[in-house]
Amino acid sequence: MWLLLDEHVVQLWTPRIKALDDRYKAVTVDDDGQALDQFHGLPGPDLWWWRRHPRMLTGDLGSSLRSVGATGTAPDTA
Repeated sequence: MWLLLDEHVVQLWTPRIKALDDRYKAVTVDDDGQALDQFHGLPGPDLWWWRRHPRMLTGDLGSSLRSVGATGTAPDTA
């Protein structure tokens, strides 16, 4: 989508999106999509956010991800 926007809009939004990306990276773990790929096919390598899972593994999602080798923090140790 960035290719469709004019330069002013890109300059305006880039710092905001970078801040959101940084927050996302802080609460997720990069495992190159190995855990998530067990449940659905991953898109191309340019979509880095698809290769991350939550750092805190809780509930059904946490159990499912741990069952395929994902590592993270249990809620009682966070």
